[in-house]
Amino acid sequence: MPIFEIRKESVVPDRRRFLFRAGYKGSAFSLSAQIREYVGNTHLRALCVIDPFLFYETSDTRELISLGFLPASFFETSRVTVFVSTLGLRMDEEIQRDFADGKTLEPVLLDAWASEALEAINDRFDASIREGRSGTRRFSPGYGDVDIRKNREALAFLSSQAGFALGDRVRVIPSTGILIPRKTTIAMIGWFS
Repeated sequence: MPIFEIRKESVVPDRRRFLFRAGYKGSAFSLSAQIREYVGNTHLRALCVIDPFLFYETSDTRELISLGFLPASFFETSRVTVFVSTLGLRMDEEIQRDFADGKTLEPVLLDAWASEALEAINDRFDASIREGRSGTRRFSPGYGDVDIRKNREALAFLSSQAGFALGDRVRVIPSTGILIPRKTTIAMIGWFS
């Protein structure tokens, strides 16, 4: 079963990218002590609520073309690795709870941390699977020539390969293609050999 193992404590987003995503454009030295404390607490809090998970499957490109979620640029590849990664539903719940409690800074920091943490997981997986192989850039439905609603077909493909209830961890809203939990990605890499 192709599951990429992710230890919670190893999920560390790049601090500069995390702060930039949260809207901070200055240097780390100009952060007040209070903001630095919020940033540190965000990391500790996030590690308590995430449930990182990544499932992947590699198949022949010809078999996947008919499913309709590959970009045309992948048609010349021989194989494609399709994957879904998520931080789990509790992260969404924490962010929503903070907003519902009237907080602003905490949920913005948590949302930015989670976005960058998911990207860090995807980067780590990409690097590990790419080692010594020639492939395309990572691609997700919603960009280029693939509608975001094709997330449904990609998730259905992955679910059919999983051998367990992938839908217990991730689902897609069919009318929009939006993934639930929000901090979830479906992506693919095409391989030339």
